[in-house]
Amino acid sequence: MLGLIVLIVSGFLAVKLTKPLWKKAGSYDLPRMKKEIFSKACSHLREYYGLQEPYIVTKCFDASDKTFKNHDVCIFVVGEELRITTDLMRGFLHGERDLGCYAFRQDEITLSKREEGNRLIAELRAGDTYFSLGYRAKGFIEKNFTV
Repeated sequence: MLGLIVLIVSGFLAVKLTKPLWKKAGSYDLPRMKKEIFSKACSHLREYYGLQEPYIVTKCFDASDKTFKNHDVCIFVVGEELRITTDLMRGFLHGERDLGCYAFRQDEITLSKREEGNRLIAELRAGDTYFSLGYRAKGFIEKNFTV
């Protein structure tokens, strides 16, 4: 009987003492923490590429450089150049390395739209280099980098 009472009391004490630890463990948001770590890890690249406001993050569906295909890309303007690189804002969530940065002058690029299945695509071309981007990239480029 005494053993049963000790077992019940120790069970209640275990629950009471570990409850704060379970609350703390439940407060960790691992996906958010992963994004923050990736974002901090690429802060030196944001500085290197000269990332500044305004910018847009959109999907690259296809590109002449196949390492960009099906990646999120960040598009921004620095001086007289339009730059396209991997998603520098949230980190390299769809890749494990820096894919590089493309820089274009206004007179180098053409911007068009086309339909692909049930979605609109913004296509940016500069010679043999092209990017098929999410359609909202077209409005961003037209507004911030007159084509």
